[in-house]
Amino acid sequence: MESDRIVGLEVNQRSIMDLPTTQMRIIESAIPLFARYGYEGVSVDAIVKATGINKATLYYHYSGKQAL
Repeated sequence: MESDRIVGLEVNQRSIMDLPTTQMRIIESAIPLFARYGYEGVSVDAIVKATGINKATLYYHYSGKQAL
């Protein structure tokens, strides 16, 4: 039972450590798209495709395209 707690803690710590990296990947993928197509010309689908993530991950880190 105690090992479950340790495993869960390790997963949570890993997720927290990855947060800035994922956020930066999203931003670094979105900026060139916005520069090329403009804000209105870029969809959330295009951002997640360029980043290599799914929509749920984007919405976990940002409330939407406007938050970027």
